[in-house]
Amino acid sequence: EENGPGTLQPTLVIGAGFTGLRILQRLRKHLGDRFGAEDRIPAVRTLYIDTDPDALAIATADPAPGLARLRPEDVYAARLNRAQHYLKPRLSGRSLIEGWFDSQLLYRLPRNPMTMGLRVFGRLAFCDHYRPLIQKIQAELEACLAPAAMTTTLGTTGLALRSNRPRVYIAAGLGGGTGSGMFLDLAYTVRARLKRLGYADPEIIGILPVPPDGEQHPQTLANVYASLTELHHYGRAETLFSANYDDRPSLLRDTAPPFRQVYLLPGLPGGLSNTATPPAGSTPTQSPSLSRGSISLSGAMRNAPMNARSSGVWSPSRSGAIGTASALASPEAPPAADRDPCTLGADVIRLDLLTGVGRLIDEAMPARPSDSNLSNVRTLGVIRFGWPRGEVIARTQRVLAHSLVDHWVSPSPDHIRSMIPNWIGERWSAMGLDPGHLEAQFRQVIQNTAQCHVESTITAMTNPLLPKGWLNRLPEPDRVSVVVDQLRRLIGRPSSASSPQHQTEVESALAHFADRLADVAATDARQLFSELFELPDFRPAGTEEAIRQFLAVLDQTSGIFSKQAVTLELASGSAFDLLVGYAHFQRGMRKPSAAEFTDALRRYPETQYQAVIARAQVHVFQYVRSRLIDLLSNVETCRHRVEGLLPLLTAEATVGHHLATQRDLFLLECSSVSESTKRFLEVLNDDDLMALDRRVQVTLQERHGGLLPACMNATDGLADILTIIQETTRAYLDERLGEVDLAGMFWQRYGTPDAIGREMARAFEEAQPALIGPGPWTKNEIAVFVGPTGLGGDPIREVAVAVLPPTILAEETRDEVLLLREYPAVPLAALPQFGPVWAAAYRAAYEIQQTTAHTRVDITRWVDVDSV
Repeated sequence: EENGPGTLQPTLVIGAGFTGLRILQRLRKHLGDRFGAEDRIPAVRTLYIDTDPDALAIATADPAPGLARLRPEDVYAARLNRAQHYLKPRLSGRSLIEGWFDSQLLYRLPRNPMTMGLRVFGRLAFCDHYRPLIQKIQAELEACLAPAAMTTTLGTTGLALRSNRPRVYIAAGLGGGTGSGMFLDLAYTVRARLKRLGYADPEIIGILPVPPDGEQHPQTLANVYASLTELHHYGRAETLFSANYDDRPSLLRDTAPPFRQVYLLPGLPGGLSNTATPPAGSTPTQSPSLSRGSISLSGAMRNAPMNARSSGVWSPSRSGAIGTASALASPEAPPAADRDPCTLGADVIRLDLLTGVGRLIDEAMPARPSDSNLSNVRTLGVIRFGWPRGEVIARTQRVLAHSLVDHWVSPSPDHIRSMIPNWIGERWSAMGLDPGHLEAQFRQVIQNTAQCHVESTITAMTNPLLPKGWLNRLPEPDRVSVVVDQLRRLIGRPSSASSPQHQTEVESALAHFADRLADVAATDARQLFSELFELPDFRPAGTEEAIRQFLAVLDQTSGIFSKQAVTLELASGSAFDLLVGYAHFQRGMRKPSAAEFTDALRRYPETQYQAVIARAQVHVFQYVRSRLIDLLSNVETCRHRVEGLLPLLTAEATVGHHLATQRDLFLLECSSVSESTKRFLEVLNDDDLMALDRRVQVTLQERHGGLLPACMNATDGLADILTIIQETTRAYLDERLGEVDLAGMFWQRYGTPDAIGREMARAFEEAQPALIGPGPWTKNEIAVFVGPTGLGGDPIREVAVAVLPPTILAEETRDEVLLLREYPAVPLAALPQFGPVWAAAYRAAYEIQQTTAHTRVDITRWVDVDSV
């Protein structure tokens, strides 16, 4: 075991039921705003378990404001089955429900089985799914305990290690059927699993919201009363927890309390609060709406030029689908209440995990009873002043990521006109496609093959046949026949390219060399254009346009030499025919004149030689063209696939907004998240877009070998590319925004020390735990002030010291001002949830409904909190 001065330790947060889901989503929203995607902090894992299909669908759907979407792999569906499933005997000959479940209750299951708010069905679902569920929990524990996971998390967060010992949080509302039905079995199962991993006295913490006093739904009242009774029952040192979940020898026995610490948090009124669809007669819990938040941007950002623009590549609203003032700057509504129980539950975890508050409170906690009797629980209240940095970055990210992809798939006219033609001219010669260079190479190949200087050899062959003297007499046909045959064997006969069997050694060597040269040039061209795909200046749209323009140059050049080859071959053919005709001269045939013979003798070898070279050049151009046509098809396919990311980025603009509070801070001319987002966008320019593109490319190169391979080989609909773009954009913007002057925001909001003092005092009163009123437990109250230090922060701390109790503890942070008040030892018996109305509903669950609010019938006597 390793320990350090920091705050981080391997953590698994399990949410059971709908309330557990909301706590997970609040926590993930905060972690995502601060650190990015889940795989950036792999030492912090989340697992959601539920029986309700609607709630399971909500977990991975577009989230409400202030929430995050869970990944499908973080969700476990513990769905209930039909009654007959539970009556069938298993390998041991016993049914799953034998010994602990009232079989008559099975017939209350509806056609689509749900808990209907009955806790016993929540435990039934746990038992039915025990084996795969415990394997999933084991996998999550191993994942967060991996040394590489903690190394990555420490690097991402910049925090220090507190311990490599795991901590498990179990979050469940006690008013519904799923969470309250399985929270104790979950705790004992995780305890057993951690013990098997070698951790004695496992660190398991319960986060258990309960409805406040005055809740009217009878089933909820009975569930809470029974849940707290069972918590007290198993919290007693002498009580044995025993369970056998399946046919295998898996009897679980434990005499220790299920949790090391339990937080009871005040929930909201609302019937069966951990179901996605509350039953008739209950008051559904409303999702808090957005409020007008305001923030201050960093000094670096304030000093950036507001009109920073260069070539016009960067434009937040360039595509028209997304604009800085519409889809991504989501509307804010009136302020929401700070006392959301799910936010409070998430705050307990994040303060433990990411700040020094958890360690500070642990050190100030009163000593645990020697008998480890869990007769006391913890409750707290939190008031936070902060600025929605995460939401500003998230909204800006949506615009910038959309513009980045739009830049990839939409070519810039200025870029095409100014850059691509010059680039093609430079690369044309570099790839060896300059006609003059090709001709020189081909002449050298012909000379090497013929082992002579071809032009000199041709001159030496033809000069003796030229008519000389005043008579201009033609040479003998036999002599002409011999020379023509020698020339044909050297440079070929006209149109021999279409007849490979008639090709000479020179022509064959030239064809083979042209093939190799074309293949090299085509490979170089494909490699070059593939590399363009990975460059911010080109990307899919620019690469596609560059290929098209390159093909146009190839077509133009190839057309010129094709026409030239045809002309040369016609000239060579007519001259060759004249010479062959004379070589086979017979009486009665027309003799060519001396001038005609001389012209043909000179024209045939010269034009044939040039035609052979021209055909080789055309072959190179056409071969390169055919290979680039294939590449162009791939690039077009990739561009269309990448273009499919734009609607996803547009749709994301309406998802996961900020859950604002009355104490959001702002500074300067910004008075809302929307205005802050606009201001941030105003300072971004082409350099930012190019810098972001380069960072995205680095990750694409590491994971896939580049954007082109990622597009061509993607089997997940480019989901990974989308994730890379989003995560990299968020990280870049977080760095670009820099540190903000939170203390300056605070002074701007409240103005004077007196006003700050009044607000601090008011916030301290509001932070009083709402679950229970004053009593003896208040003497152990732990209060913590969290705030910035430094030039602006120290005066705020001085004001806090002056108006807050002298016993208050202090902790430093850079991005929030927070007041926390905790009652660390509240007796269960003192809770209003054990009052007469709750007790009456608990008794009525059996007397009227002929059922029990407990999770099992094999416990004949549950030890009541009032028992001695």
